Amino acid sequence: MLLPYQTPDTLWRCAYLSIDGKRDLDYYDETVTEPWCSWSEIKPLVFQAVKGKKTPKNMKLVLSLSQKKTAAFPNTKALFWNLLFREDTLLCTLSAAQESFSLDKTHEAQWESWVLDFCQSHGIAIQKEN
Repeated sequence: MLLPYQTPDTLWRCAYLSIDGKRDLDYYDETVTEPWCSWSEIKPLVFQAVKGKKTPKNMKLVLSLSQKKTAAFPNTKALFWNLLFREDTLLCTLSAAQESFSLDKTHEAQWESWVLDFCQSHGIAIQKEN
């Protein structure tokens, strides 16, 4: 499950809209403990904001893999999928935060492979650039 990260994600139509995805845990009962909203919770808000006759000028989403799934990657604290839509072009970049400093980039290669597999299994066309 991908989760929005704490950086405000910005979307442009006629005004700026920012959704940081941080859950107000005081609003929920004690059964809700996840501090971040899932993409399935945020998706209707984003779709409502972008639907219409005109394409947004730009939109930025920063998604983070859940902590449970991130645990499968060695020496990894967080994994991010950055999506930037501007001028009819979608740019995707990946980033990873390490638990402790290391020159080993195995976790980054595994994250890239995971994202490419995810896109392929969901019918999302993606072009990798080096």
